[in-house]
Amino acid sequence: MIIFRRLCYALWLLISVFLFILDDNVWTLIIMSASVLLPAVSVLLAYLASRKVSINLSCSGVCLKNAPLHGEAEITNGGVFPVIRLNFNVYFFNVHNGEREKLHIGASLGSKENKTVKFDYCSAYAGKITVSAEDISLLDFLGIAGFGIPSVNIKSGVITVEPDICDCGLVVTEVASPLSDSEVYSVKKSGNDPGEIFAIREYVPGDPIKNIHWKLSQKVGNLMVKELGLPTGNDTLILFDTVFRTPSDRPSKQNIDAMTDLASSVMQALISGEYSFVFACPVRKQEGIFPADVSVTDEQTNNFAINTLLSCGFIYVDGNTEDIYRRCLNEKQYRHIVVITPGNEDFSFLDDNARINVVSFSDKIQKGLSTYNTVTDYKNFKGILNGYEI
Repeated sequence: MIIFRRLCYALWLLISVFLFILDDNVWTLIIMSASVLLPAVSVLLAYLASRKVSINLSCSGVCLKNAPLHGEAEITNGGVFPVIRLNFNVYFFNVHNGEREKLHIGASLGSKENKTVKFDYCSAYAGKITVSAEDISLLDFLGIAGFGIPSVNIKSGVITVEPDICDCGLVVTEVASPLSDSEVYSVKKSGNDPGEIFAIREYVPGDPIKNIHWKLSQKVGNLMVKELGLPTGNDTLILFDTVFRTPSDRPSKQNIDAMTDLASSVMQALISGEYSFVFACPVRKQEGIFPADVSVTDEQTNNFAINTLLSCGFIYVDGNTEDIYRRCLNEKQYRHIVVITPGNEDFSFLDDNARINVVSFSDKIQKGLSTYNTVTDYKNFKGILNGYEI
C-alpha cells in the first residue's frame, strides 16, 4: 500500500512540475512548492515522532493449555508531534515446538498520549512463548514513508504455558541400595536400606525376623522392629531427547506436546514420592550442542527442571549424535535411564550398567519397554524406574 502511495505522489509531483513549466505563474509555483515541502515536512515530523514512541507488551506470566490469555500492548507517544498511523505485529513464538503466530495491531496517538490495546491469545501447546512487537511502521500524514522505533523503546513479554500433568500412580517397590552411597533418606517412607533406621514400632505378624530390635524388645518387654530407611539418591536420569536426525523427522507439535506432558508427569510423580533424580536435555548454544541438566531434589528444583524443559527447542543434527547423549551423563553412573524421544534411536550405548527404557513417540515401532505410535495413549504409560513403579 505504501508503494502505491509513493507512486501516486511521484506522479503528482511530475504533474505539478510539468504545469509550472507550461505556465510559469504564482499558482503553479505554489502548487509545485507545496508538492515538495508538505511531504518533506510530513516525513520529518513522522521521523521525529517515531523517536519518542514506545511499546510495552505485558501478558499473564503463566497459563494452562487452551486457556485464554489476556495481554496488553501499552503504546506511549512521549513527543509533541502526533502519531497519525502506527502499525505493528505482535508475534507469539513457542521456543519449545517452534510454533509462531501473529496478531496485527494499529493505533494513532495524539501529543503526549498513552493508549492501551488489549488482546487475547490461546495456545494448545505447552512451552515458553516469547511475545514481541515486530514489523513496526510509523507512517507520516501522507502515508508515503514509514519508520521503525528504537529497539530500546520496545519491551517484550514471556508466557509460560504449563504442560498437562497426569497422575502416574507412583508405587515404591523393593530395590537394592543406590549405586552410590546415598546420604539422603526419605522422612516419610520406609525402605530396605539397613544403613539407616526410618522408625521403630511394635512387631506385627509378617514382619521380617531380621528386623527385630532385640535389645529394645528386651528392655520394653515387647517385640519391636526396625523400619529401614529409604535412600533417595538421584540414581535416575530422565533424558528428554530434543534431537532429530533429518529435516523430515522433525516431530509434530502434537508429538512434542505429548512428550512434554509425559516427561513432566514422570518428574512430578518422582518428586511427589520424595525421590531425587537428574533431568537432562540437549540444547543449542553458540559454541555447539551441550546438555542442560538439573539435579532435582524438591518441588522447587522440579519446577525449575520443567521450566528448563519448556525453554529448550528441538535441534536438527546431521551426523553422529552419540557424543551429545554421552555428555548428558555428565560423567555419572545411573541405575536407570529413561529416554523420552521423538525418534527410534538405539540408546543402549549410554550406560552398560543402567537399565535403559525408551519411550518413543515415533511412527516407527521401537524395541523397548514403552513405545507409543500415537500421541493419544501416552497417559497410559506404565514402567519400572529403578524400583519406582509408574
